[in-house]
Amino acid sequence: MKTQFLRRAVITALVCGALGAALVGTAEAQPKNKGGKPAKDGKSDKGGKPKAERFAVVRVGDKVEVVEQEELKELRAKLDREFKQQQEDYKQRKAAAKKSKEKFAEPRPKKPAFKVLKKGLKSREQADGIARKMAEKGKGGASGPKGKSTGWVVVAKDGGGHEVIERAQLDARNRDAVTAHAAAIKDWTQRKKTAAKEKRKFGEARPKKPKAIKPVGTYKTEELARAALAKLEKRSGKGKDKGKSGAKGKGEKR
Repeated sequence: MKTQFLRRAVITALVCGALGAALVGTAEAQPKNKGGKPAKDGKSDKGGKPKAERFAVVRVGDKVEVVEQEELKELRAKLDREFKQQQEDYKQRKAAAKKSKEKFAEPRPKKPAFKVLKKGLKSREQADGIARKMAEKGKGGASGPKGKSTGWVVVAKDGGGHEVIERAQLDARNRDAVTAHAAAIKDWTQRKKTAAKEKRKFGEARPKKPKAIKPVGTYKTEELARAALAKLEKRSGKGKDKGKSGAKGKGEKR
């Protein structure tokens, strides 16, 4: 009797222990919220709704732009890569000029300014509106002497007249001209060496260094630059008309 009683007690204890372990495992596996209590329907309080999209207004060089806030890190990395490539190109052009004994006056490339002007904006429309107002007021843009923005410039065209372009575009034109001249000098030097090696006469003129394009005026916004261009063209038109009338008057006197 005692042996049978002990056997039943052992079996009961084992069964109770197994049930208790199963209940503890179920409770631990259930997701919990911040308070340590199981969340309803197996979902955490933090889950469910996707993260809302946000926008930022940034200044890159002389430009005010709108980007997604999540892209800020990648935009910084992109600017760093582009600046690194500009430095490499600059070094190559400088080395080529030194090798050909050509004067090299090109300025070293500067890293464009990058600044987050506003972030956490809920819609692109709101961000575009803020960026437009900042651009119109000249806020966030780089400034030149006497507080003048260097965002837009009026320059003379090759075929006559003037045009409005961005300052960054003007700088790019001047850099491209210097690069093209360095390449032309390199080719010219090679042809000269080939002619000397073959004992031929070499009468080709050395390529002339291009003149840097200088702006007629610099302005905060494109609208201001175009207004200045209209005035400039109007004055030029009056000067031509005055010259024609003066020539006509002289003819009548004769």
